[in-house]
Amino acid sequence: MDDAEAGMENALKTNPKDIAKQYEKQLSELREAYGEDMLENKFLKKLQRHLASTEES
Repeated sequence: MDDAEAGMENALKTNPKDIAKQYEKQLSELREAYGEDMLENKFLKKLQRHLASTEES
């Protein structure tokens, strides 16, 4: 019970700027991961088209 109270007190003491920084960092990391996945997806599609065209030849 004491641990729960301490956790709640810490949550109330949290600085909104810190929360905003954490949010921005997570958002940035998610955007970066999404971008990497999109590039990988485009690469794989191009590779598949290339392989398909070389098999037809």
